[in-house]
Amino acid sequence: MKEETGYIYIAATADTKGRELFYVRDLIRKTGLPVRTVDLSTQGLSANSAADVKPDEIAAFHPEGADAVFCGDRGRAIAAMSLAFQNYLKHGRMSPASLG
Repeated sequence: MKEETGYIYIAATADTKGRELFYVRDLIRKTGLPVRTVDLSTQGLSANSAADVKPDEIAAFHPEGADAVFCGDRGRAIAAMSLAFQNYLKHGRMSPASLG
């Protein structure tokens, strides 16, 4: 994957906070600044996410793979997605100054 720079990234769980995620995106776009959305959802329906960065892309950064994130246990899934997102950030995918 090509590293991207020059964007404002907004991260949220789009399955529950999608309206807010895209509302903030639209506000930022109106200023003329480039913006990308990141979906940190842990539910199976997230494959249909409208975000620029899909949950499965983030989940792939978990040390035990995406199955550790999409495990069906809400508490474990959230903790696992958090770890996967930290790893995503560490690997230079985006600036840690993201809002979400």
